[in-house]
Amino acid sequence: MARTAIQLYTLRDVDSDLEDLLEIVSDAGFDAVEFAGRETNYEPEEVATMLSRTGLEAAGAHVGIETLEEDPGGTIERYEAMGCTDLVVPWLDPEHFESQEAVAAAATKLAAVSEALTGSDCTLHYHNHTQEFNEIEGGNSWDAFVAATEIGIELDVGHVARAGHDPVERLRALGDRAELVHFADVNVEADESVPLGEGDVDLEACAEAAHEVGADWFIYEYEGEEPMATLDTVAQRLMNLA
Repeated sequence: MARTAIQLYTLRDVDSDLEDLLEIVSDAGFDAVEFAGRETNYEPEEVATMLSRTGLEAAGAHVGIETLEEDPGGTIERYEAMGCTDLVVPWLDPEHFESQEAVAAAATKLAAVSEALTGSDCTLHYHNHTQEFNEIEGGNSWDAFVAATEIGIELDVGHVARAGHDPVERLRALGDRAELVHFADVNVEADESVPLGEGDVDLEACAEAAHEVGADWFIYEYEGEEPMATLDTVAQRLMNLA
């Protein structure tokens, strides 16, 4: 059985300190959080204490590639002290996916970061948006990217659907590289994020595929407004899928 988490970017506009935010997440029924930057305003030991007090785990953290490149040692030390060992590059600019050569360069860039984590408890993953799914010479940039990399892939099923691809097919193709899965729902025609269960993504089929590949974490992300209005409902939906 997979466990549930929320990407804290979902609650970016909630005016609370981190511990109050974690209480909200815990009360909604999530097992964990995936950090999105607010944790860096605190000492790592403080964050670890907050997680312990609220009964939450750290499913991972989105960390910009520049931070990982510039200070891998400090980044490892910070997140290991929080009990957070899955580090996710949340974005690479579109130009990284415009040609076979660009994809190869992006893969080399990520491999160097992954190598810098060697010897630590931390593991590197990459989180997609839509810019990764281009038709380029020799095929699709996503296929080229997956083939050129060996790191974990945190597939965002909503962004895959927005890009016009089948998230179920993409999940199954990743196999055991998909330890973290973003359960994000979208209205494809409007090209916008919607609360889980209110859009076009076949969440049950995605959950089945995620279970087949052995995903550890089902992580909710919502980019729209008023996330608190549906938080308890989506937490229950995610638990039912997990």
